[in-house]
Amino acid sequence: NFIRQDNREKAIKDFNRAIKLNSQNPIYFAVRGAWYKLEGLFQKALEDLNNAILLDDQESDFYRQRGLVYVKKRDFQKAELDYNQANKLGQNNDPDFFEERARLYYELGNLELESENLEKAMQYPNCPVDVYIMFGDNCIGKKDYHKAIKCLDIGVSLFPSDSRLYHMRSVAKVNIGQRKSALKDANKAIILDEDRFEFYS
Repeated sequence: NFIRQDNREKAIKDFNRAIKLNSQNPIYFAVRGAWYKLEGLFQKALEDLNNAILLDDQESDFYRQRGLVYVKKRDFQKAELDYNQANKLGQNNDPDFFEERARLYYELGNLELESENLEKAMQYPNCPVDVYIMFGDNCIGKKDYHKAIKCLDIGVSLFPSDSRLYHMRSVAKVNIGQRKSALKDANKAIILDEDRFEFYS
């Protein structure tokens, strides 16, 4: 399985040979494009993903991967189009997809669509901790401190050793006057990660 190899240069060469043997297989272009993305060769990644889509325009993951490349290039409008197409074609069955799209909407300054995608991500049992942190930050940004605390409470119950959750919850609690509880959370964050200087502010 080439995509799991550590030697990226060898993997790309292997896919170069595979494409020479069969240039009609969209998977080869898509996987080589993923390797180019990891190497930071975003234009080459785009070219390969464009080819993959030309060969199979119904594969949702090709649009998602191209959307990721556009995000890396900070072309957020094109990224949004690709993520929406991926969603339309069915690339919407894992929390990582919604987290990625939420990050895109954060970059676009759309807090409502960011929040909507984070809420969808949180419906999955394998939702990553960063989603709870992002949603808490989103709610704090909108001054919805009670909703932030409710979300971060769930995050703490699922990821009790992540200091960032306690820190963010302390920020939300301060804003609604729960200073004693906020101080407890702030101290817990420092105990868990004493090297994060922002926890001391």
